[in-house]
Amino acid sequence: RQPGNDLSAEVPYLVESAWTWSSFALVLNIEGIYSLGGDDFSSDALSKIPQGAGFSARYNSVNRQMVSPGVAGYKTFGNWRIGLEGRTIVSGVSTDKGNSLAVSLLRSSGGVSKIESKKEAFKEYRVEATVIKVSPRAKFIQIDQGISQDIEKGMRFDIYQSDFFGGNELIAQAVAFEVAGEKSILKIVKKYSRKRVKKGFVARAE
Repeated sequence: RQPGNDLSAEVPYLVESAWTWSSFALVLNIEGIYSLGGDDFSSDALSKIPQGAGFSARYNSVNRQMVSPGVAGYKTFGNWRIGLEGRTIVSGVSTDKGNSLAVSLLRSSGGVSKIESKKEAFKEYRVEATVIKVSPRAKFIQIDQGISQDIEKGMRFDIYQSDFFGGNELIAQAVAFEVAGEKSILKIVKKYSRKRVKKGFVARAE
């Protein structure tokens, strides 16, 4: 790293080790700065013009260096995580010494779920059929393709609601339950939407 204000080039580093369990994690680390010793005032630090009016030694540094060990613990409660982090600067040059303590509270949205990833993924399908009948409880559906179109029992289908404007909303996943010559019965095994599968939806298989 090459700081501004004619400060010496330096190498920042962070070495850490973490132990994780199902809902708790413990982290130990050492953070620091190693100076490459290139400051123009290395031999006469007192002649360096101050860079600021504050009390911190970091801003008027000459070949600043720092060693700061830290420890942190994190506990999760569902989508929430609380953390406690402590750090101290034990040695250094042109740096402030002292301790710091931080408490963090984080709520996770879960990131991109498998469902969203599946919805957004680009897939090339080998088979595309139309739903022609739906059972009263929408547990089974019938499509207009079968053995003649190489449909096999156990084949997995993604069920989409498509429209004339190019919209494709993934509704459910189904498995070929019974296969005949020109028709097949699929069993819904997973729902990706609250919408019910209806006649006219599209069934696609890889």
